[in-house]
Amino acid sequence: MLDDPELAAWLYSRIAPFVPQIWNRDCKALGLNERLRFLRYDKGQQFASHYDGRFERANGECSYVTYQLYLNCGDPEEPDPKKQEFKGGATTFLDPSVWDEDNATGHSVHPKTGSVLLFEHALLHRGDAVKSGRKYALRTDVMYDLSESRKELLKTLDAQRAKKGGFGSGGSGGKQPRPVRCTLCSRLSSDPTRPVV
Repeated sequence: MLDDPELAAWLYSRIAPFVPQIWNRDCKALGLNERLRFLRYDKGQQFASHYDGRFERANGECSYVTYQLYLNCGDPEEPDPKKQEFKGGATTFLDPSVWDEDNATGHSVHPKTGSVLLFEHALLHRGDAVKSGRKYALRTDVMYDLSESRKELLKTLDAQRAKKGGFGSGGSGGKQPRPVRCTLCSRLSSDPTRPVV
């Protein structure tokens, strides 16, 4: 893990045209979270199905979008086998209405060196097992400013989540976390426990 505001600003400058600049009508994109988390997966390692948690700064700025930069190649369609440094390790998005950890299938994104994957935190996903080689990635978040009314709403939602065992912060008591209905997240379905995939 590295806190580097300058590197975060440079990375954001490269992807800003592809980032939702306004989130849910009045939350403005500010840039990337300066907390850069470097990920390494060896053969057999994976990240089980989960939703990404929100990062919130003391001033109320918070994240809604995950930024994942792939640092090496695991794309099975790479024509040059020398460039494919690992096998497996895709990021797979899942439909929570049919979620079953042992039999889950979904839309898989295969890592390509230098490619960036941007997605809403409220999408259920997993890091598939690496079958051979070693996978590297950098993960952070797109940060958004909030109006005062939204800051108050988030405090209320966090209090509700804390009473129910948490969401996205490791407080789920070992159970699969599920999001609650949130007027801030325009992509949640009419079912208050399931995001649209």
